[in-house]
Amino acid sequence: MILKVLVGFLLGFILGVAGAVFMVTSGAGNYIIAANPRVQELEAKIRELEDQRTFMARRLEDVAGRSEQMARRFEELADRFEAVARERLAPAREAPAAEPAPGAAPAAND
Repeated sequence: MILKVLVGFLLGFILGVAGAVFMVTSGAGNYIIAANPRVQELEAKIRELEDQRTFMARRLEDVAGRSEQMARRFEELADRFEAVARERLAPAREAPAAEPAPGAAPAAND
């Protein structure tokens, strides 16, 4: 009786291992795994996250383009400001400074 039980357990173990190996290596195992609702839910989440990643990549490219455009406009504005500042300082430099009369003392601000 004990021998029959041990042979039954051994035969069941061998058949179980062989069945598991067959399921893992064949397409039937993939179908069983893919039919699982949890796996389908995870696949849906993965697809959704890939869509979000694609959207965010496009947004990042847009932001990078806009920041480059803003940097270029800022540089143009800085160049204009420097040109205007040079134009305003140029006439002041060219005008001769009024020299005080030789005998006049400078006024004191008390």
